[in-house]
Amino acid sequence: MDYLSDRAKNLKQGAIREMFDRAAAMENVISMGIGEPDMATPEVICQAAAEALRRGETHYTANAGDMRLRRAIVQRSGIAGLGYDPAREVIVTNGGMGALSLLFLAILNSGDEVLIHLAGRLRQSIRGGDIVARVGGDEFLVFLECRLETEPAIQRLFTALEGRYKDFPIAISVGAATTMDVGTDYDELFQAADRALYAVKRGGRGHYRFYDDSMENTLSVISPIDGGNPAED
Repeated sequence: MDYLSDRAKNLKQGAIREMFDRAAAMENVISMGIGEPDMATPEVICQAAAEALRRGETHYTANAGDMRLRRAIVQRSGIAGLGYDPAREVIVTNGGMGALSLLFLAILNSGDEVLIHLAGRLRQSIRGGDIVARVGGDEFLVFLECRLETEPAIQRLFTALEGRYKDFPIAISVGAATTMDVGTDYDELFQAADRALYAVKRGGRGHYRFYDDSMENTLSVISPIDGGNPAED
């Protein structure tokens, strides 16, 4: 009898684990996999753990983690001074993957998975010195350095993103602006690219356009990062 769910049947090995397994079978390879520290656990931590075991602290803690540890995180870690409530706003997990899994379960809805897919495709399509960021909703901002023609780079990004993800159709609209046409100021570049994007959406979506002077008075939705208000025609 088949007891496995459809979800379990469709599971595939993660790329990180696959690469780690391949590296483990090779010689003279420096492993940088799975985020494991390159040092032994400090002696003070080993002693504290041994003393806790001898005191009988071997039972389940609260789901969010031991309250003493949560208080210490609030008081002594990088978030010290930010006013977090250890009882309501701090949890302790067994590793970063557990934390990320809980985070995604808490904030993602059906269909949002495609945004993760798009972010991954964007990262694969740019160079190390380029910048990509999600600026809200289903919109992403990309900064590229183009020493030659700009349009082939935009076309490459557009082609990499369009298509389908699983059974979800992906329609891409791109607005672009160049320093040659707009200048190097971030706000002006963003607003020009956003006006070009608005022109694309108004013209039927599914393609890309570069900013030009005819779009100067076109509606621009200022980035949520800046906290601005939409400009008016």
